[in-house]
Amino acid sequence: MQELVAKLQKLHKLMDLRYVIYHFGYETSNGIRAEEAGNTDQAQGGFSYTGDDSNTYTVTYTSGEGGFRPQGEHLPVPPPTPEAILEALKKNEQDEAKFILSSSATSPYT
Repeated sequence: MQELVAKLQKLHKLMDLRYVIYHFGYETSNGIRAEEAGNTDQAQGGFSYTGDDSNTYTVTYTSGEGGFRPQGEHLPVPPPTPEAILEALKKNEQDEAKFILSSSATSPYT
């Protein structure tokens, strides 16, 4: 076992893990199916299963820089962001940009 661990550690040092690509899939005897493909930076896949109500539920997903993003007809969807919140966020962004510009103009470190 120690010899195997040593070989794997040596292989790990030789590999650039940014380029490792994988793909797997399976189906169980009770009908659960899953498949995923990706690399160390991103992945996409999905799974399906039969619920207690005899309906088949399917989830597809991507993951990566933007986080885990599942999709499925049975998954809840957030309500739209209220217009007042969107306006406040836009104003905050504009105010922050003005502050950065005015601060850098008067900064003794620039």
